[in-house]
Amino acid sequence: MAAWAMFALAPASAAPGDIFKTDAKATIDIGVDGGVEAVQLSGVPGEDAQRIYSEQIRQWRFEPVLEDGQAVPARAFAEMDVYVIEQDDGSLELSVGRPVFRSPPGTPDRIEFRLASGEAEPFEVVRRHVPRYPTDQAHRGAEAEVVLLVEVGPSGQVVRAGVASAAFKNANWSGHDRAMERFAVAAKRAVERWQFNPSSLESRRVFIPVDFAMQGTDTSAWQRIRPVPAAREAWVAQVLSPEDGPVERVMDVNDQSSRFVLLNPPELPWM
Repeated sequence: MAAWAMFALAPASAAPGDIFKTDAKATIDIGVDGGVEAVQLSGVPGEDAQRIYSEQIRQWRFEPVLEDGQAVPARAFAEMDVYVIEQDDGSLELSVGRPVFRSPPGTPDRIEFRLASGEAEPFEVVRRHVPRYPTDQAHRGAEAEVVLLVEVGPSGQVVRAGVASAAFKNANWSGHDRAMERFAVAAKRAVERWQFNPSSLESRRVFIPVDFAMQGTDTSAWQRIRPVPAAREAWVAQVLSPEDGPVERVMDVNDQSSRFVLLNPPELPWM
């Protein structure tokens, strides 16, 4: 646990291979060229850890933010998970997860897709369905987070949904891959019933995170997780990691602003 001394608060116990995550918030100043000029990070205990995570965010590059056709400095407000992986030699690997962008104070929430004409079209969730917690996993106290890549057709109906990433949370994950399949099926069955606003676009893709947590779980503390990389489906892998061509930019359904386009979004280290 010596390496954990950089954190003001640390998990009660950790062993090689253990992965922990917690929530963080960042205020990010973006220059006219899309580079990150300054980062203010909160939610991460320990100055050394804050410095390491902030340096990773400083490597992000955005499309320049335009106003009246001109690139301007901008300030982004983001939330993300941050991860710690304990290595075999006792050292720690720190990494930042994919951010969700929030609207600046005093501005309305609005995410948009760009049309071929260059005009913007709003993207809205019209109807949601809450997933049913798998009964057998609830009895075991198992918790998980499943992130789906969802393809939405012109009518606003979900065309398909596939697992982009999946992980058990905390220590109760008996059954491993078979148990994760139960969570993935529950998540997809619910999200496939979601309805979005109609569009002139043939296809729109978004991430939808689905969280299965027992009542009373403290999400503000470090949580031990066990990722299941094999849960990522083949068509999703092709979209997110194409063999040729650029990676498609995919927004999160919880984004409140599409003003910020991150050109090099972070990938989970175990994917």
